[in-house]
Amino acid sequence: MRVTGQRGPGNFPKPTLITTGGEKVWDWQQVASWLSEQREQDQVNAAVHAARHVLATADRVLAARDALQGEPDDFARKELRRLLQDA
Repeated sequence: MRVTGQRGPGNFPKPTLITTGGEKVWDWQQVASWLSEQREQDQVNAAVHAARHVLATADRVLAARDALQGEPDDFARKELRRLLQDA
């Protein structure tokens, strides 16, 4: 959304000064605080993504275990067990 000047996650500090020429000036402390908050949020997002990945993988493992236990064919069950051990 570059046309409207809206980029990134939003909530960026407003300029503290706009010159007569239209140049915008920001307060560095406000910008630094905003950057710090974004970094923290990025770390939280990465941790949530990692946790979701682990849970999705665990779900697939449990589904494979369920398929193994419910498989009526002895040969297929042995092959599934072997595949799971190799994984």
